Amino acid sequence: MIHLPILRCALIETRRSVIQSMLGEITDATNEAQAMPLTSITWNIGCVIGPMLGGTLSTPAQQYPDSFIARVRLFRDYPYVYRDFLYQSYSSSSHH
Repeated sequence: MIHLPILRCALIETRRSVIQSMLGEITDATNEAQAMPLTSITWNIGCVIGPMLGGTLSTPAQQYPDSFIARVRLFRDYPYVYRDFLYQSYSSSSHH
């Protein structure tokens, strides 16, 4: 159980280094100093907005009983499938 936080930190740092190396490849000396701090800003914004979106989109049949989502049995039986479907749709649409 104690190794789980260490593993999470290692995975986060791995992603951060990959993102920074990608930014290093696509930027040059004129705009590198402006691009590198964006990784920290976007990470922090994602840490705030992500849980808010997840909470808002989970259990839609209970949270929004008058909407069409409440009438769909799939969303009543699987309360997190709506959130996951929206996240997957966004993720799929962002790939070229």
